[in-house]
Amino acid sequence: MLVVHFGDGRDVDQLIINSIGNYRMCGSVLSELGIDGAGSLTLSVLGIRAGVTLGELLRGPGARWSRYGTATVAGIKEAGFDLWPTGLFSDGAPAPYSAHHFDIPIPGCDSATADGYPFLTRDKRKAVRDRFRRPFEELLQLFEPRQRSEYAAAGT
Repeated sequence: MLVVHFGDGRDVDQLIINSIGNYRMCGSVLSELGIDGAGSLTLSVLGIRAGVTLGELLRGPGARWSRYGTATVAGIKEAGFDLWPTGLFSDGAPAPYSAHHFDIPIPGCDSATADGYPFLTRDKRKAVRDRFRRPFEELLQLFEPRQRSEYAAAGT
């Protein structure tokens, strides 16, 4: 099972903007892992692996999540998406729950688009987001219904 964060009021546009903003960082991480991620925006998810339950992930790295959704690896693959084990690192060492971190790529981006996005006019930024809206919406639909986390920290 895979888990994705849905914060209150978080929408597809914000996920796309975040993914564009992380494009360079994700690309270098993927290169270090030997994954050819050139040209992909990504959606980060946590995967439940042996020895860890959904509740443990929600109490750990998901403690600040007010809403989340789940999907199966089979469902993600059957819908035509890939899944990359990417891990999380802090100061060169694996972060807690690093082994549970995955990215789901959305192809079609390039460095010029990602680097230039902040400098585009409002209409051109919207056009860039519109290019990625359908695949992000299709991917996020696989994680419905959204659920409220009983472990969310107060005020999230």
